[in-house]
Amino acid sequence: MEQDDLDAAAEIELQEPSAWSRRQIEEEYSLDGAINLVARTGDGVVGWCCARLVDAEAELLKISVSRAFRRQTVGSRLLATLTEILVTKGITRLILEVRSQNGPACGFYRRLGFTLVGKRINYYSRPDDDALLFEKDL
Repeated sequence: MEQDDLDAAAEIELQEPSAWSRRQIEEEYSLDGAINLVARTGDGVVGWCCARLVDAEAELLKISVSRAFRRQTVGSRLLATLTEILVTKGITRLILEVRSQNGPACGFYRRLGFTLVGKRINYYSRPDDDALLFEKDL
């Protein structure tokens, strides 16, 4: 991800129930120990993700794909690229949380080898929802 991609990522976020603001994206982009990636097509940026490194593990904080490009492997390719980067950095585990009512996302992570390991009650607001915790050994 480059500085010029921040506006595009913010536009994609407007389609999400737990949308990040441009300011939040920019703050994450500027942190040491953060990995920020984008997916591009001829249409420009169509997806993005970010993760933070902590010791030998990483947390996937966000992965978002433009509605027009969902179910076209954009998310899978972002996650595969992120995983490759993490492995080269010696990271052995990737964790994430997702809204419990987000069935497509839960299915996506399960298909990619993530295991459900916990739940945080009433973690999300607008709308209220629990967070499901997933992990994957790399």
